[in-house]
Amino acid sequence: MGSPERTNYDVTILASTFDIGSDQKGMGYRYWDLARSLHDRGLDVALVAPKPTDFQHEGFDVLDRSNMQQRDIENTSNAFVFCLLEDPHLMQSVKDLGKTLVYDSILTPVEELTFQSVLDYKDPEQIDDHFHGSVRKHNGYNLISDFYLVGTPEEKLLKIGELITGGQVGHADYLNISRRLLTMPVCGYSESHRPEGDFDAKNKDILWNGGLWNHYDYSSIIDAVIDVSEIVPDMRFNFLYRNGTQAYRSILSRVLGERLGSVSIPAPDEKMPDYHEKEKLLAACRGFLLLNDETMLSEMVLPMRLREAVLFEKPIVVSDYGRLGALVKDRQLGVVVDNTKESLRDGMLKIVSDEDAYATYSANMAELKGDYAFDKHIEPLVKAITGK
Repeated sequence: MGSPERTNYDVTILASTFDIGSDQKGMGYRYWDLARSLHDRGLDVALVAPKPTDFQHEGFDVLDRSNMQQRDIENTSNAFVFCLLEDPHLMQSVKDLGKTLVYDSILTPVEELTFQSVLDYKDPEQIDDHFHGSVRKHNGYNLISDFYLVGTPEEKLLKIGELITGGQVGHADYLNISRRLLTMPVCGYSESHRPEGDFDAKNKDILWNGGLWNHYDYSSIIDAVIDVSEIVPDMRFNFLYRNGTQAYRSILSRVLGERLGSVSIPAPDEKMPDYHEKEKLLAACRGFLLLNDETMLSEMVLPMRLREAVLFEKPIVVSDYGRLGALVKDRQLGVVVDNTKESLRDGMLKIVSDEDAYATYSANMAELKGDYAFDKHIEPLVKAITGK
């Protein structure tokens, strides 16, 4: 654990509200692995987390933000990596101090619309107000930042469009704007911290490894699982997480009410799997279900939930929408479905019963994993931070 008084790090990564430790999720994984990769390239890294970490680590410091004043954070280094959820007053102050800002813009205002804190608003106007405020903050970060992290080379086009329409580029940027857009895969990982070992399935479990959204109807998934379990009795479908949504309550009510042994979901008072327990579940499972609707977000970016399928080389069943559906079809990573019960049933059966297809999908996922290592993309970010 580093000291808040230290001021000579090469770079500070601000994890915002995302925990770093056994209960980390989403962007927490991203910033933990990014810190690892930057350290492996010789940089001295401070990772500022919202609370103390219980991870054992070497080579970089995880600072407890709750014990730091704004000035402590500002003084840690001359370069900062941050995301949309960061405090705009802090970032403007860092900018005013003449320090380098790297805006990790893979977390967009559109994705924030899926957050539980936003869904808890009762009035749709409150959600719109929050969204528009988030867009204004995003545009402000575009304006003050020196560099931008994007998830894929294709997302550079989206970022350039944002900067042009926001009036944030001019003639002088014509020759250098592409050098300020740095690709860092959404589903990326650190080579020195990736899971090792045997990823061959030890069971026929299919996992839902993400949040539960009120706009999505989960009944077709459960109906399809019931059908599959009649053909493959030892197949189980596991929702890994719970949250406060109506969707969660509806799924739990049905699982308990119908005593569905083929579907599991954490009870309200049940301890959720921590980082290490979750890794065992991911390594042992047969595959993942990553469905979505025709939302703005699915057209814009790949979901971070894909990261775990990539790391553990697992086939996936996905909806025939957006970026993810196109990627799965192009690279043959699993089965693309139309979200009907029949299509979901056939997709899951393919994963759990067809050994040849399973082997092909897993091998293709292993090949894709090589493309997503942060270490293959880190050099431009190192140059942005060090100026060398």
